[in-house]
Amino acid sequence: MTAHVALLGDSIFDSRPYLRGQPDMASRVAAIAGCRATLLAVSGSRLADVARQASRIPADATHLLVSAGGNDILDLGRQLRSEPGNLLQRVGRMGGMLGEFRQRYSAACHGIAAHGLPAALCTIYEPPLGDPLLRQLGSAALHMINSAIETEARACGLEIIDLRVVCREPADFFDPIHPSAHGADKIAATLARWIGSPRS
Repeated sequence: MTAHVALLGDSIFDSRPYLRGQPDMASRVAAIAGCRATLLAVSGSRLADVARQASRIPADATHLLVSAGGNDILDLGRQLRSEPGNLLQRVGRMGGMLGEFRQRYSAACHGIAAHGLPAALCTIYEPPLGDPLLRQLGSAALHMINSAIETEARACGLEIIDLRVVCREPADFFDPIHPSAHGADKIAATLARWIGSPRS
């Protein structure tokens, strides 16, 4: 039986606006894996949107792939910058914000797991920030966020695809948030390997 993968989440998968007329992520995955692929991800989506996307999973889907949470993190960053107090005081409030993120991510994971299909969640890659201080702060924050992603996904029996080791060079990015065509090729190849991997 030919695999049929549904891709849910945000612009990491719904990357058509950033690929400049080239094949979208679903087309790339289908071509590499020799499978069918349905794109349910929508650029700009948050974790709360995953449930609505999941309601449209095709009845014959065999695999689920999710890349979500990046826009929630951007929201947290904007919220943190608008908080009163100095930088240290604002950073001190990150714990509570990350707790809220973990709850939303857990809810999304439980919704995906309920479908009973092989499913994998993607970590959030580190953007190529030019400022060394911002890069260090961003890396530390993403380490905590991705740790939460891995914990919540595995608690629901879901697998992890680590995009941090896939997109690591400037050519992988269209901008600090979105993958370039080069990056999309690398992500698609990684997703295709996961789809084709044997499972007990």
